[in-house]
Amino acid sequence: MNEQWSQIGPHRHRRMDTIFEWAPCGTVELGHARALVAQLEEHLAQCGELAVLTDGSKLLPLAPEVRSYYVHASQHSLRGILIVIYGATLVTRATQLLVLRAAKLLYKIPLELHHTATKEEAVALLHARLTARKQSRSSAQ
Repeated sequence: MNEQWSQIGPHRHRRMDTIFEWAPCGTVELGHARALVAQLEEHLAQCGELAVLTDGSKLLPLAPEVRSYYVHASQHSLRGILIVIYGATLVTRATQLLVLRAAKLLYKIPLELHHTATKEEAVALLHARLTARKQSRSSAQ
């Protein structure tokens, strides 16, 4: 997979095997969110699994229209997405958790979101959750 960083506005992303790494820097505008979702859809189509590692250290809380767009994408093209965010501020984590819980309650979105302090913890958690998902699918067959 492509391990080189690419840009969406001031934000960066890259693909590392099954993991999509997202490094937002500042405000994620609606156009950036649309471009990101297109990249995530492409990654999901290629890998069959969508695990996103996000550097939250420079991420600002999302505007309502961006949150709404992400919820819509999670209902349709990004169902079952696994997201692990590291380094996010308390305000950002709280906002994300509130939006996630509301979306799960209202729309029954199968989305998994976790927060960690460090990138190392986030990568370990992503790999553990991906392994658990594979085992769950194997035992269900």
